[in-house]
Amino acid sequence: MSYSRERLGELLVRVGIISDEQLNLALDEQIRTGGKLGEVLVTSLVLTEDQIAEALAEQKGLEHINLAGVDIDRAAVVLLPVRMEQRRGVIPIGFKEGRLVLAMSDPLDVEAIDEAELRTGYKVVAVVAAASQVQYAIEKYAVASDALQELVLSEHEEDEEELEAVLEGDVPVVRIVNQLLREAVLDGASDIHFEAEEHGVRVRYRIDGVLQDVAHLPKSSQAGLISRIKVVADMDITERRRPQDGRIALKIDERPVDLRVASLPTPLGEGIVIRILNSQVAFHSLDDMGLSDRN
Repeated sequence: MSYSRERLGELLVRVGIISDEQLNLALDEQIRTGGKLGEVLVTSLVLTEDQIAEALAEQKGLEHINLAGVDIDRAAVVLLPVRMEQRRGVIPIGFKEGRLVLAMSDPLDVEAIDEAELRTGYKVVAVVAAASQVQYAIEKYAVASDALQELVLSEHEEDEEELEAVLEGDVPVVRIVNQLLREAVLDGASDIHFEAEEHGVRVRYRIDGVLQDVAHLPKSSQAGLISRIKVVADMDITERRRPQDGRIALKIDERPVDLRVASLPTPLGEGIVIRILNSQVAFHSLDDMGLSDRN
């Protein structure tokens, strides 16, 4: 597939979404403040992100998608470094007929497509999504995957000094814990299970009553992972043979969230279960649940 190097502003004027005058004003603002033209148009309320994405998709003959409704393949996400995804505003979301599906906020960025193909070895199928959705997906999937890759690479290097660093927040374990907690809350999970296994730590979320696998961490991360959670929950990290209970209060995207933490010793090491109590969740009425007064 060939891609035009036509600029975004020229495209938007040509298809009649904005006028020459609006483009010139936006370009002046872009020069004054920096950033991308699309961001300036959205900030100045000339266009919405979806309008820009839809126009780009239609013009380039590409699919416009809503990432909120897409099941993103983590095996695809890790094929590109997170810094490149953040810099280019792209994220791989899956595979189609042997090609890599790349969600882009700006499909006119042909260099991003070339770079993705060079780095992954796959031919790219570009799809268009709103910039905020792409950035949200990068934060949710790519940042956690990047930290997990660091854990795997350091699997055979962990020692007592590194374990101390884990408690101070200097290694990927801390980012993994933070990201898993944030992702679970945003996904509407009621529980997070960190289950000790022979060769690693299995992480599962309970969503709508069903446990779903979300990650498998290397065995070398188990001690630091458990210790990190126990420290934040004000539990005794030296006690590993008895069950313990703790509590964590935090904010995620400015929303207060209360976590109840329980540890349980097993033959393969300690496991952790975290119950998520979102203080902003209100009780639902019968009507909200689709029930009549008679029901």
